[in-house]
Amino acid sequence: MSSVDKILIAVVIIVLAGAVLYMSNPDSENEVQDIITPQASVTPTSTVQATSNEAPNEVSIKLDNRRGFVSWNQPDAIGDVININKGDTVDFYNEGKVPVTLVTDDIPDFGKRLMDYDKHEEYIFDKSGSYTFYFEENKNLKITIVSS
Repeated sequence: MSSVDKILIAVVIIVLAGAVLYMSNPDSENEVQDIITPQASVTPTSTVQATSNEAPNEVSIKLDNRRGFVSWNQPDAIGDVININKGDTVDFYNEGKVPVTLVTDDIPDFGKRLMDYDKHEEYIFDKSGSYTFYFEENKNLKITIVSS
């Protein structure tokens, strides 16, 4: 075996070893996971009530393209309904790397809002009512905000 063949074999072994290490590293980001369309999942239903009705509050809701909507103000609350006071501001925040389109058919001036990574959209609920929001990419991931 010539020295060129030995070098070629050594390079192939190093490349294969690097590929195995990369694929087995649990901390490495796998971009393929980020482009998979989220599937509908069963989410526990909970109701969250804003605690103060003296002054307007800000309710933060994290958008998660796999789990749906998560309220930051009530970290244990992942659910379908959040109750707020009339005049409260809701801050929708996309923490995920995958952009999502936030949609509601209940507020004509809201329409569709593309939510890129790390983007916030605030909306002041100045009227009483029930407003359902969902992801255009997966209408099964939705939340209803009840303003009273």
